[in-house]
Amino acid sequence: GFLGIPDSKVGRVNFNPVRPGVVMENYFYPPQVVEGEPARSPVIYLSTFSLFSQMDDALCTALSRAGYPVYGLDPLRYLLHAASRERLTPPIIWSDWRAFLRSIGEPAFVVAQPVSAGLGILLSANVDMIRGLIAIGRAQIAFKPWHIFSQDNPYVFMLAKHVYNIAPRPAMFVVTERPHRPEDSEELSILYQTALEPRKLVRVPQIDPATLLKMMVWLENPT
Repeated sequence: GFLGIPDSKVGRVNFNPVRPGVVMENYFYPPQVVEGEPARSPVIYLSTFSLFSQMDDALCTALSRAGYPVYGLDPLRYLLHAASRERLTPPIIWSDWRAFLRSIGEPAFVVAQPVSAGLGILLSANVDMIRGLIAIGRAQIAFKPWHIFSQDNPYVFMLAKHVYNIAPRPAMFVVTERPHRPEDSEELSILYQTALEPRKLVRVPQIDPATLLKMMVWLENPT
């Protein structure tokens, strides 16, 4: 398997160079385009660090069948690759992801699973080509690995310092009941309160394809 699952039936292995020696490894899920329907914006889907599972593959497949071009990543692979030269600061990360979005060629939505949610917030606040964000579960813990992120000034990774910059693009903060961690709910509630409109805080039992597709409807037309 490429990202930790057996070869995906729908996703195709993709390598997008972002700077010399650093690539963004991903599965690309081509959209099923329905005649007469407008083309949908791409979705960058970030799995939990180090685990791109069969459920992630199923969610990416469902998005592609709804017409979204999907780029599915385990962002830890990128982070380890990029940090092999120097520990990462926010400007380095933003520069890499701007290059990735330029390689895609159009603005994209971001869906970020637990832990990756922190990276999703940091990116969405500072990369203009991101159209909107769904952040699920734990967030701030993303920046704990000292061997990846520069700890010279940990404050630069504080999400409360960045989250309000997502506006006027939409941000949805998602608390899942399984697994239920009260501290995640508290963290996301604080980030939601700090964010500006349009924003939404939702609680769901779990993230399944139908739930995620409903969330995408709001992200495309936040009300």
